Amino acid sequence: MPQTPLTADYVLNNYSSMSKTESIELCDMLGTKYYSLAKMQSEIDSISNSLRNDALYQPKRYSAFRFFWPYLIYGAVSFSICYILALLSYSSFPLMCFLLIGCFVLPIVFVIVGGVRARILRAQCTRDAENNAYRRRVKMDEDRERLDDLISSEKKMRAELALYDSIVPENMRNKSRMGYARKMLETDKAKTFEEAMHLIH
Repeated sequence: MPQTPLTADYVLNNYSSMSKTESIELCDMLGTKYYSLAKMQSEIDSISNSLRNDALYQPKRYSAFRFFWPYLIYGAVSFSICYILALLSYSSFPLMCFLLIGCFVLPIVFVIVGGVRARILRAQCTRDAENNAYRRRVKMDEDRERLDDLISSEKKMRAELALYDSIVPENMRNKSRMGYARKMLETDKAKTFEEAMHLIH
């Protein structure tokens, strides 16, 4: 274990002469930080896209006719059936009168039932849409708060990692490349962090 904490000042002043143990620990530390930064960037992008999509969302508006029109069809069908049966039953006057009355009564019943049912369904769908819109607003507020925290953390992480830019080549600034540098140190292909960066880069 290193006797001196791997602070940025210590690393920048001694990275060319650090021990193998210190170099390995530096690889682990930077790899973890680069991975955390990449995760934050990915989450920021995801939340930003989600907020953009939510901002474009428009609640659905429902018309009562959407639920009413099937009852118009039921009424028309019932009228046609009763009328045809009435014509076919001309030999029985009472039955024919009953069917003719049905020609007018059944469509009216369907229209009344359909109107009531359509209003109930429209009100229910409207409530569902309003509840969904409210949940979206709550989620957007939570996402904005989370996004602000992530952006703040990302700035701090970038500033912290920027201190090491002079000793870590740009193509090495990710977890997998730091892992590769660690393996080189563990297998004695490199003696120091500086040598590992030079060989891989």
